[in-house]
Amino acid sequence: MKIKCFIISILTFASFLPAHAQSYSPQQIELAERLHSLSKNAPPEIAYIQTSKDIYETGEDLWFKVYLLDAQYLVPSLLSKTLYLQLLNETGKKVVWQEKYEIRNGFASGRVYLDSDLPEGDYFLASYSSYSFFNDSTEFKAVRRIKIKTDIISSSTDGIKTGKSKSSFITVEKEDSPVQFRTFPEGGNLISGIKSRLAFKAVNSNGEPLDILGTLFADNTPVVKFKSYHAGMGSFDFTPEAGKKYLIRLTEPSIDSSFILPEIYPAGISMRLTGKDKDFLTFVVSESPGIEQEDIYLRVQCRGIVYGMISAELNKELKIKIPLSGLPQGIAEVTLFNSSLVPVAERLVYVNMDQKLYISAILSGDVYATRGKAALKITVKDQNGNPVIANLGVSIFDNLYKDPLDSVNILTHCYLSADLRGRIYNPSYYFDGSSKERDMALDLLMLTQGWRRYLWDEKTLNKSGEKRQVIFDEISGIINYPHRHKTVPRKQVFVIAFSPNIDNLHALIPADSAGRFTVSADFLKRWETDYVYLKPFGPPGSQLTMHQYDPLSLPEFIIGIKLTDPFEIINSCMKNHDLNYPMFVLKKEYETPGGSYKPGAGLVKIKEVTIKGRKQNIIRGKYLGALDSIAGENDYVCPLGVLNCPRHPPNEPEIITEFHYNPKPQVGHQYLVMYNYNTPAESYRVITYWLHKYSEEDLMKINNLSRIKAYYGPREFYQPDYDKKSDEHIPDFRNTLLWAPSVVTDENGEATLSFYCSDINTNFIGRIEGVGKDGLLGTGYFKFTVRKLKQNP
Repeated sequence: MKIKCFIISILTFASFLPAHAQSYSPQQIELAERLHSLSKNAPPEIAYIQTSKDIYETGEDLWFKVYLLDAQYLVPSLLSKTLYLQLLNETGKKVVWQEKYEIRNGFASGRVYLDSDLPEGDYFLASYSSYSFFNDSTEFKAVRRIKIKTDIISSSTDGIKTGKSKSSFITVEKEDSPVQFRTFPEGGNLISGIKSRLAFKAVNSNGEPLDILGTLFADNTPVVKFKSYHAGMGSFDFTPEAGKKYLIRLTEPSIDSSFILPEIYPAGISMRLTGKDKDFLTFVVSESPGIEQEDIYLRVQCRGIVYGMISAELNKELKIKIPLSGLPQGIAEVTLFNSSLVPVAERLVYVNMDQKLYISAILSGDVYATRGKAALKITVKDQNGNPVIANLGVSIFDNLYKDPLDSVNILTHCYLSADLRGRIYNPSYYFDGSSKERDMALDLLMLTQGWRRYLWDEKTLNKSGEKRQVIFDEISGIINYPHRHKTVPRKQVFVIAFSPNIDNLHALIPADSAGRFTVSADFLKRWETDYVYLKPFGPPGSQLTMHQYDPLSLPEFIIGIKLTDPFEIINSCMKNHDLNYPMFVLKKEYETPGGSYKPGAGLVKIKEVTIKGRKQNIIRGKYLGALDSIAGENDYVCPLGVLNCPRHPPNEPEIITEFHYNPKPQVGHQYLVMYNYNTPAESYRVITYWLHKYSEEDLMKINNLSRIKAYYGPREFYQPDYDKKSDEHIPDFRNTLLWAPSVVTDENGEATLSFYCSDINTNFIGRIEGVGKDGLLGTGYFKFTVRKLKQNP
């Protein structure tokens, strides 16, 4: 009953028919509850990645912000606490960077260092969290493509001396590959005698859209000529008749193949969208002659939430008008059910594009001097002009570092890519402006790309099954007992967690009866920028001492720790996932931004100098370095030739005076090592003693330690302060002037920032993205110019 009350409360706006506006039948409640139950199979979070720019040079810092949003309401999610981030090359998915970052109130931000040895090419920045990454899908979309170059300036200009632009052109040649042509009946089925709309889509073998011309034939008689409207998509209306043979032939590109239409049903119920404006959707529901009058149900849902329900009696034809005032922006699914609550037709419609954040940016000027100070005022409002408190990410960078082929933003990702299976061609096209042509193209996308591919459709959710988490916010481990059936301690076993490089505090983590334990996200945060060291703490006799260590083997009775590596799990799962990123294909010559870079007077950019040396086995971290320095210092040999003998400690007087020996072990000599001292299993083994600088792995074994890398700590984006004139003589080649990942507007929807320009004479662009507290998303852009202005006009 609790769910029913909730559903009724959100359906009060849906007065589709006066007779049924205020009453909800058990059938309507069942349809709403059915979808609500299945929606639990969808990932609770979606992740969107914003970067400081699109193109980077090796040796630079890549700054990023990840938005973890509730998948249904698009508000910042409070579920995940740990972000797992990887940088992968596009070709082999090889990991070149991976770290853990803290998620705070649905946001994570940080830095990725791009090594100077990275080869040029395209890379993917991929993000994973415990509530957005699951192992039951073949697609992975929480990625951002970036381009890495060794020196973008030298490759984009004809010389720094002149500063003149050199334009390059990219031409996409026409493919001779076979045409892949598919048709998509509106509503789902073609029904004899009922006017139908048939959408189509044409691509080549690479999935790139093709413009086409074609003709529909019925029994070899031409019926309708048609052509694509946008990105290989189009549609036409006709009335199918059962018994006739329909096929399509393409005249451009001219191919020999013909395409057969989907099955034409002799009778049934259809649903067509006949009108759409900013306030209403208008549908016509039709049934074939001879079908008895029956009750039908219409359900309107968006991202798994039911926003409207109607029941009516269908007699031949029925016109239904659906108000849009209560729906959010995004893909709405309208599903028609018969009296048995079986879906008979469905239609995706994109609605309420105006419901978003309207972000405006006002600069204190349009042209600035090199190293000039600029002020930026940001204002955020909703579609009604009301101020909005929003969390924004702001970047300002050289226009040369913008990728013209990639315009993915928070709108395209969260409203389209995250909700539709498959790769979308140039999704930003549908959000640029509000022209009628773009609305028509977006509706074609719903008819083709969205056909049976909506992630919140009942069939899709049902196939997904219950989601299974594969990574978690905390790091799990298990106490390892060799010969477990004989040596499981009866007393409680703990794990000591500490990070001596950060502080002297220790934490005691209890293990359960099976030896399992977890290192919480609080510890990863508490000791960020370093490691969390772990040491098992059990009953007497279960601990390893330094004197018992032999790098070749360990005593069988010693307890240890086995940790789960989330990145190993991610890498294993990603073998079954395709990195799904929107396509951006140039069909005509496109002029790329020329290199307008020009340094200030008297400045010379020095090419990178790389100094290489011999690789050494360096102990990283002060703690392991300290352990390494004392390893071997206290080794001794008893008179009977036992190394670090527990029966004859080094401070005990010699008991066999006739033996003359050196109590310090000699490198290369053989000695006895005692195991299981003073137990029935006491034994000895001969080893050869070697004193050397231990590797990290050896030191960890010697001290029976394990460790986990904590959160990659925050890094500060560098901004000079030329008002202080401390850096005025140092060349400033910053191509990113500002990166502010956590700008929060006040109750008036406003925020103010300031920054200093660099010595680069060029055009700069600003990019703002963000989310409001009620789940509204938005983007904003601005541009300005930096010039070397004369001091005295």
